[in-house]
Amino acid sequence: LDRLTLVSSIPYKQLKDTRTLRDLNEVITGTALERRWGFGDMEMRLRWLLANKPVVASIAVGGKIPLWYEEDPNTRVPLSSKKMDADIRLLLGQSLYPAPIYVTGEVGYRVRGGNISNEWFYALEVGITVDRFLFKGYLSGIRTFGTCNPVGEVELIGDQSVLKLSPGVIYRLTDWMELSVDMIRIAAGCNTSAGNTFLFGIAFKR
Repeated sequence: LDRLTLVSSIPYKQLKDTRTLRDLNEVITGTALERRWGFGDMEMRLRWLLANKPVVASIAVGGKIPLWYEEDPNTRVPLSSKKMDADIRLLLGQSLYPAPIYVTGEVGYRVRGGNISNEWFYALEVGITVDRFLFKGYLSGIRTFGTCNPVGEVELIGDQSVLKLSPGVIYRLTDWMELSVDMIRIAAGCNTSAGNTFLFGIAFKR
């Protein structure tokens, strides 16, 4: 079972939605602000190592499991879709040793729960290690198989296509603990939120 790895994660989210209110004459009448915070959906997957030379290749099968807490149906910033998803992905990675640089990528297909259309996704990451720091750049995208027609107000749950750019840095505090900071920039998309997202993380390794 040395080739088999179980991966699991639960994000903690702090979300803010600000909207400008206008009357029928397009005159601004005010703003609406909603804040939410809490844990998002749990993600779990099994990853099987296919090869480690000349390129590391793995296949992973898993999905998203909602945490079944109560959710206000009228919220504009839901923490969960309340639906289970399943996906399969191919992962590739290559070290450019002796240079302290690596390149990884993935492509996959996701079956969405409920009335949300299935989608395919991709990602590419490049990183360089400098002493205890790892600097990385990350590009990822999702393309829905649905129509993704624009709506009057942005739906944060539904058919979406999105392209994200994410620079980040990881600091190795000890051999078993790492701290990370990432910024996610929405570069393009359909039916998705705009702006920047900042992520702060801590990872434990064995």
